[in-house]
Amino acid sequence: MWGLLEALGAAAIIFLAFYPFYRIGALGAGDVKLFMMMGCHCSELGVNGIICYLFGTMTIAAAITIVKMIAYAESRERLFYLGRYLRKAAMTGALDTYQIDKKQKRCVVRLSIPAFISLLLMCAGMYA
Repeated sequence: MWGLLEALGAAAIIFLAFYPFYRIGALGAGDVKLFMMMGCHCSELGVNGIICYLFGTMTIAAAITIVKMIAYAESRERLFYLGRYLRKAAMTGALDTYQIDKKQKRCVVRLSIPAFISLLLMCAGMYA
């Protein structure tokens, strides 16, 4: 029973941490659910295990993103758009709607692959 409570607590904490990112469109609902389930699995490793898993996942996702930015011009265009958006927000203090181009499929980094690679690293004892 204690393990179930730990797993549910980990899932709840991860949901609360990642829900704002879902609301702004930075993460998909599937990514949030995936991280919640991995939080349940990692709950036996404690908070450090969950943090190491999430950090590993985000580090792998960042590496994939850098490769995509080098390979695809549209990814670099999105980065420049983000820079202009943040600069305008800093100067005016107002946040406009962030425009997302749904046609640019190659820019998207799905977190399921980095999450799986991070899981393999965790199972191999890299996060111990």
